[in-house]
Amino acid sequence: MTASLPCVAPSAPDPFPNCRPLRRLGQLCERCAMITESNTTTAGETTEHNVIVLESPIQRGEEMIRSVRLRKPTAGDLRGIKLFDLAQMDVTALTTVLPRISQPILTTADAGKLEPADLIEIARVIGDFFVPKAEKEFLPA
Repeated sequence: MTASLPCVAPSAPDPFPNCRPLRRLGQLCERCAMITESNTTTAGETTEHNVIVLESPIQRGEEMIRSVRLRKPTAGDLRGIKLFDLAQMDVTALTTVLPRISQPILTTADAGKLEPADLIEIARVIGDFFVPKAEKEFLPA
C-alpha cells in the first residue's frame, strides 16, 4: 500500500466503491486501508496466523511488498479451482487463488516472483482455512 494516496472517498460512508480502481492495483488510501484491516478478520480467523512475512520482499514498481495478509476464501474466490489441486499445493492453483484473497492484492506476476519458502507458507495458511472448527480444537497451536 502506498501511504501517500489521497482518499478518493473522504465523506462516503462506504469507501470501497470509490476505491475499487485502487484496490485492483493492490492499493488503498489510508482511510480505506484502516477500514479494510479492521473489517477483514472474521470469527475463527486470527490475524497473526494469516499474515505472512515474506523472506524475500517483492518489488512492484516503487512499492516493496514485505508481508501479505490472507483472508478466508469464499466459494466465489475458489471458482475454477479444484480443491484437490489446492490441497496438493499446486502452484497454478495457488497463484490463481492468491490474487483473490491477498492484501495487498498480489497479481499472478507477483505470485510468480515468490520464493518457494514463501509459497509453501502461503499454501499452509490457505490449507488451514479448510480445516473445520471442530478439528482445529484438537490440533496443536
